[in-house]
Amino acid sequence: MNKVILVEDEVYARQGLRNLLDWERCGFRVCGEAGNGEEALGLIAETEPDLIITDIRMPVLDGLELIRTVRAGGNRDAKFIIISGYGDFKYAQQAIKFGVKDFILKPVDEEELTDALMQLAAEIENDRLAKEAPPGYANSALERLLLGRAGEDEAAAMAKLLGLERDAPYAFVIAEVNGLGAAPEGASPAGAASPAAPATAPETPSAPPAPFASASLSAAKPPPASSAASSARLPAPPSASPSGTPAPPRMPAPLRMPAPPAASASPPPAPLPPPASPSPAAPPLAAERLRAEIAAAARELGLADHPVHPFPVRPGAWGFPAGVKPHGDAERLEAAAERFALRLRKRLGLPVLIYVGETAPRLDALKAAYLTACEAIPYKYAFADRSVLSYRLLKDEELRYAEFEPGEYARLLERLEDGDASERRAGVDLIFDHIRRNRYAPEAVQNAVARFVFGVIGGIRSLQGDENELRSLEAVLQWQKRPITLAGLKERFLAFVE
Repeated sequence: MNKVILVEDEVYARQGLRNLLDWERCGFRVCGEAGNGEEALGLIAETEPDLIITDIRMPVLDGLELIRTVRAGGNRDAKFIIISGYGDFKYAQQAIKFGVKDFILKPVDEEELTDALMQLAAEIENDRLAKEAPPGYANSALERLLLGRAGEDEAAAMAKLLGLERDAPYAFVIAEVNGLGAAPEGASPAGAASPAAPATAPETPSAPPAPFASASLSAAKPPPASSAASSARLPAPPSASPSGTPAPPRMPAPLRMPAPPAASASPPPAPLPPPASPSPAAPPLAAERLRAEIAAAARELGLADHPVHPFPVRPGAWGFPAGVKPHGDAERLEAAAERFALRLRKRLGLPVLIYVGETAPRLDALKAAYLTACEAIPYKYAFADRSVLSYRLLKDEELRYAEFEPGEYARLLERLEDGDASERRAGVDLIFDHIRRNRYAPEAVQNAVARFVFGVIGGIRSLQGDENELRSLEAVLQWQKRPITLAGLKERFLAFVE
């Protein structure tokens, strides 16, 4: 039986609430009462309730401070329901950000409270099942759903384990944390990262993430200076690597991807990798912190009303099924995704991009939602001013796989080699503005950056210099190993030419 405590400063109101309904029929047992938030804190520590029902306006410690203190203490499991008077409605709205499950206006309606309790009882049971499942089982179950490999009976069992409804609509949402293992891109918001934030945690993925897959550039030798301007290219992707390095796993062909122009010399985009068993791109503690923050923010903002098990999509990126309510309201989901990106950025002190797939009408169609969320990833540089990239809004947009024209390349390279620092910065501005305005695909961005890097190296060699003495060389060569925004890439490139 789930445990609930009642927190209300008015004795008669508290007794009335206790006697209002059959708590056990709703799946709960009242294990304690408190007259204010301070008393409740002691009671919570003693009884470890599954649910706290609290008023807002109370002496000593009010309801909002009670919720804030419980969450700040690391308790993310306890559920909260607020009992509010009409004049307290604005305070109840503020409490939503702390993951309050419901608020009920006074006088309390028996039917309304009963419905809320029964829904919460089911949610708590799903949370408990997920915790008791063998390690990694939730990810394995979600993986089978994403790949469309679960039979009807198996899908029903998995839905119960994951707390999902088989007949409800879901989109797949991916949260990508950029700048891991490097100095934060741009200025971090004041107070954004706590001391434990993984803003500088090293990240060492086992393979470069597609669609940015490529062989390691650190071992690649730039072309001779005489040919750098016309023939510099990135090394081939792993599948074509002369070194014999095996290619990373591939996802089935995307549902729809804009084709490169016929005249393009660049290869088509590499397919995204399939879901795989978790292999954290950061040390375990840092990766778990990121997963926990993603799960907590998703629940707090209502992106998911089920237990969230962030699924490793690629290094630095985790995804989960997001409920789309009212039925199929994609615009509301995208607005919630904007708040999701903002909250994660404030908590982590790092740029966060959110990718939203199309809505699947039923859980057994979740594969399409996952694939379309992955298909939004290549648009991150073309639409660098957005924090949310929705497949619904991008599916008809084209990405370019072209290169800088030879004459334009030569002019820009000349500016990068200029002795005047302001000229070099202006050249970098022009390069990245061109990339953004022309909506370059990630592969085209790789090629452009490599051409200019190799061109600058060629200039250094022509002056009998050694490019290996540049401390910023490795950072600008290895950028594609982990997620980075266009602004972050520009910062690295600017450090290289300066």
